[in-house]
Amino acid sequence: MSELTISGIMGVLSGIVATFCWWFGSQVLNKMILPWYRTQRYQGVLIDGEWNGYYTDMSSPDSPHSCCIHLNQEATLISGEIIETDGPDKGKRYSISGEFRNSILTLIYQESNLSRIDRGTIALYLKENGTAFEGFTVYYSDSENSMKQRSYRWTRSM
Repeated sequence: MSELTISGIMGVLSGIVATFCWWFGSQVLNKMILPWYRTQRYQGVLIDGEWNGYYTDMSSPDSPHSCCIHLNQEATLISGEIIETDGPDKGKRYSISGEFRNSILTLIYQESNLSRIDRGTIALYLKENGTAFEGFTVYYSDSENSMKQRSYRWTRSM
């Protein structure tokens, strides 16, 4: 092989190795180091764990429904799952993600079964010395083809 060919091959291999090192380093930084650092620096309220949720439709406030909520917290970033425990949506699971800042929890939720379009937003305010959230959810009602709202209350499971 000529010296030019060898130099070209070495250049390409060097580029591939450098790209892999950069990609690997960014993955370690974003998935391990930054989450650890955020958690170490966070000095706010910890809301991760199990919560019990109660909500009522604004159109029928006399028929409350309940759900179980599991929250994972990484500093201000929140993820988790909502499981409906009664009512017409009993057994449905929703994945949630959002942020918790200044006692306000804002979440986006969608049904875990991605072939369905159930989704919405939740905005809750932390109350009662960190043992309850109150607020509202806005969601798309496919049966009525419109946006609806519900009042929401979460209490920490003991």
